[in-house]
Amino acid sequence: MLRKNRDKKLDCRGKDLCEFCISHQLRILNGRTLGDLNGNYTCYTPNGASVVDYSIVSESALDYILYFRVAEFVPTLSDCHCKIEWEMSAQFSANLRDDCIDHDLHTMPSRYMWSENSATVFQEALTSPSVLAKISDFMLKGHFTSKIDINEASVKLTNIFIEAAEQSLKKT
Repeated sequence: MLRKNRDKKLDCRGKDLCEFCISHQLRILNGRTLGDLNGNYTCYTPNGASVVDYSIVSESALDYILYFRVAEFVPTLSDCHCKIEWEMSAQFSANLRDDCIDHDLHTMPSRYMWSENSATVFQEALTSPSVLAKISDFMLKGHFTSKIDINEASVKLTNIFIEAAEQSLKKT
């Protein structure tokens, strides 16, 4: 399915992102998925609205995406970005024979409750010494180069958000 986008401006970083996605068989959900078929704006600034926040999945996972949605802009959650959300249908199984156990299976992460002050306390947690150390390590390891190991970078970034959530949010 072709992707639509309300943002008609494409800068050099946008072109680089599109080329990266094409060359690595990745697909941008914005403007292509039920819930956001028009490619709604994700960022609102005094200079105008744009699409700068994306969800990107492998081409093979595209059929498992149930929806993608750009929420209304809420200034208490961000200075200019809209929350984006998506849902994926997945089926997991593990072969439990002793000789075939996958020791790398991860448990599902906790779910957190979001309240009126959650944005503030989560942002504060992102500036805690332990989280800042992880962010610094992430940035210093060069995860933003063309030699990126996307799986490793994804795990490290997820761990940063989980640590901040553990410090600041209540679990359901």
